[in-house]
Amino acid sequence: MGLFPKRQSKLKNPLSKLKKKPLLPLSRPKKRKTRKKFLGIFGKGK
Repeated sequence: MGLFPKRQSKLKNPLSKLKKKPLLPLSRPKKRKTRKKFLGIFGKGK
């Protein structure tokens, strides 16, 4: 059982890295915008 999750994580790591590389630059500005929106909502709520 212990070998299977290790093998799966090793297989998923390179795939996730390849998928994350193009997504990181796109997700970062989106996250920053959403954070500003959330901070603005919380600031107004307080």
